[in-house]
Formats: sequence, C-alpha cells, structure tokens
Amino acid sequence: MNISRILLFLLTIALTSSCISRKRLIYFQEKKNTSLDTTDAGFIKVTRSMYQLQQGDMLMITIKSLDEEANKLFQDAEYGGMSQGGMGAIGNMGGDAIFFLQGQTIGSDGKIKIPIIGNLHAEGLTEEEVQVAIDKRLSLYFKESTVFSRVRQAGIRYSVVGEVGRPGRHVILAPYLNIIEALANAGDIAFVGDRRNVQIIRQYPQGLRVFEVDLTDHRVLNDPMFFIQPNDIIQVKPLRQKSYGIGTTGSQTITTTVSIITSALTLILLFSRTN
Repeated sequence: MNISRILLFLLTIALTSSCISRKRLIYFQEKKNTSLDTTDAGFIKVTRSMYQLQQGDMLMITIKSLDEEANKLFQDAEYGGMSQGGMGAIGNMGGDAIFFLQGQTIGSDGKIKIPIIGNLHAEGLTEEEVQVAIDKRLSLYFKESTVFSRVRQAGIRYSVVGEVGRPGRHVILAPYLNIIEALANAGDIAFVGDRRNVQIIRQYPQGLRVFEVDLTDHRVLNDPMFFIQPNDIIQVKPLRQKSYGIGTTGSQTITTTVSIITSALTLILLFSRTN
C-alpha cells in the first residue's frame, strides 16, 4: 500500500471539491465577450422600474396651503385634532410608529381615505401618480397654486434570508436602494453564500414573480433588478461547499483533511498490527 499516493489523492479531491474560488466571491467581474451598456460619455446606463403601490402599503400624505385657515384645517385632519402634547408623544415613538398611526393604508379595495377630499384610488399607481391625483382633487376645492401635497412611503422595507450576516426584515429611509446596499445593510453575503444566483421574490398587484441575478457579473449594473423595491424578499442560497463541511479555504481544507486522513491511517495501522 502506497500511503503517500493515497494521501495525495484524497487531498486533491478535497481541495477541488471544497475550496471556494475567487471567481465566486468577487462582485461585478468583467466576463469574457461581455460589455456594459454605457453612454457616449462613458457612464453606465441604469434602469429603475417604478414601484406600483399595493394593498397594505402605507403612505404619509401631507397637504399644505398658503392660506393659514386651510392649512390649519388640513393639519387638524391629519393629526385627528390632537393636542400638541399628543403629537409630541407620537413623535417620541419613532418613525415607524408615526407612519403606522398617521399614515394612510391602501385598503383591500385599492383606495386610500384622505381627510377632507375623501377616497382615492392608489393601487397600481406610483407615488408621483398618487400625488398628481391628490393635487387634481384639491384643485376642485382650492385655487390653483394655493395648496399642494406630498406623498411618501414609509421607507423601503425588504427582507433578506439565507447566507447573510444579519438576515431579517430591514427598512431603509431612501427613495432608491440597490441590491448591494440592501445586502450591505444585512451584513453582506457570507463566505459560503452563492453570489451567482441571488434570488429576488417581488410582489406585484397581480401576484409574485421570482428573479435571479448574478452579482459576480458586471452586467448586473444594467439590469433593472439591480434596484430593489418595497416588499422584496432577497434569498441568498448556500454554496455546495457549506454542506461538505471540510473547509472554505485551501488552508482549512488541507488542515481538516490531513487530520481526518491521519486518524484513519492510524486506525488502519493499529488494526493491521492487531491482526
């Protein structure tokens, strides 16, 4: 029995099957025969899909007027006639609580109920489209340019599961968010996470759709899925190396494999001597 050959053979198998190559770890690699879509000035073209509001989404709607009496009317309606002390107590609860207590939720009928101006259809529209619809409704009661509205969502809420540092539900107070920022906020993809097949489960008014993006390919910068939307679920699947349990780096693999082989050979030699 040539023990050295057996040891070399087993080490080779362990290294080729368990080590994670650099190509699986680096983001935005320039692949062969691929190029980015850029402008004449050399800027990378980006595409953002506008988010369509859905049932259950919460909006903060603010209506202001140049007329002091009208402004007070909208303010009282917005806060439900609460005193300054009550408004201060709400403010101390934090941003999420303010949105929950004061925000307008899109109901099962796809509409929001706005004080004074009544119900307004919002499902399937963007924030900007809802704002235009509100301003159009306000123009029926007030002179043009004397009253205006602002519509905002309660940040971008999304969930991350799988091989990341901090899985769970996250909230970012920003109008736009790309998937790298979203993953960084969740602790980044773990060493054994699959960056080539990151799954995005996206909600639409019509239902759910599942997409996959390759974050190691620089062409993802041109992909509309590079920007996430509210209610997205990001799943990072584990690489096969995680289930092998030998090691994620060459050093770890060699150390663990040598230890296992040494123990096995010791048992074989002891068994041979006893016989």
